[in-house]
Amino acid sequence: MARQISKLRILSLISCILFLFACAKKMLPPSPDRFPPHLSEINPINRIKIDLVFDEDINLSKITNQSFTINSYNGETLKIRTVSRGSNSQTISLFTEPSKSEVYYLSGTFEDKSNNPSSVSNKKFHASTYMDTIKPKINSVSPAINTTKKYKRIFFDFSFSKPMDTTSGINFLILPLDKTKITWSWSFDWQNLTFTYPDSLEPKTNVYFILQPTIKDLEGNRLDLAGYTFFTSETIQPLSLITGNIYYQNKPYKNSIVILSANEKTSALAVSDNLGKFTTRLDKGIYNITAIADTNFDNLIDLFADYNNFSTDDTIKPQLNLEPVLESKEIDSYIR
Repeated sequence: MARQISKLRILSLISCILFLFACAKKMLPPSPDRFPPHLSEINPINRIKIDLVFDEDINLSKITNQSFTINSYNGETLKIRTVSRGSNSQTISLFTEPSKSEVYYLSGTFEDKSNNPSSVSNKKFHASTYMDTIKPKINSVSPAINTTKKYKRIFFDFSFSKPMDTTSGINFLILPLDKTKITWSWSFDWQNLTFTYPDSLEPKTNVYFILQPTIKDLEGNRLDLAGYTFFTSETIQPLSLITGNIYYQNKPYKNSIVILSANEKTSALAVSDNLGKFTTRLDKGIYNITAIADTNFDNLIDLFADYNNFSTDDTIKPQLNLEPVLESKEIDSYIR
């Protein structure tokens, strides 16, 4: 009898454990992170950039330039222009108006990746007066050079190495699409510029796009090199890969615009890099080739290379020499 009672107790215990296990499986797991994030460091990088370092990953999607305020000892507000992700997910970069060499106080709210809220109030730091003189660069371009079968949702996206001044003048060239139909917009952190074309492409359309280096960063440093890409609506790229060099006063010249034309109509565009070299693809044939340059980025041509006949079957690479022009004309007037 005692053995039967013992067995019943064991069975009841097992049933109870199984019941609890089944219930536990239906319950939501507890949150792995219930602790709010904390601001560990304030690192003034230069007079317009301040890095905030936290003790865990921060939800950048919840951060805006209104999330923080910066005030001086006298109560003057240091305007925050924009914010972006820092060198890692635990760092946020604030980009401000130029700061003075004095003590400031930071306040603000933020969340971690588990949506735990937190805040900081009047955290003291001494601002930097170092002036950023590093030129911004283009990190990536989309669509990438040599993209094929691109005929719908035409856009051009340029990613920059730092936030840019969105009031800078934007100059670009596009072929053969209608330039007046192009619209553009900036990302929330001012590090991506996207151009959009509303129409689909016709078959056998080769598209060339040049973003002129007229845009500046928040410290006034101009973009170092022009942005460039070309793609086609076909399944394969044009057969001929063309490379050449641009010179001015016997030295390689960067940011020169190369124009290739056939039958008095512009067929392709290219741009020279910091070594004066250009590369593009186009259909086989005979072309006129020239190069132009806007030395002070006012959209007027200052240098011009004489037209030369060029065949895609030539084995000698084109070498173009720029010379000063007698009369400056707008860049678009050279694109026929």
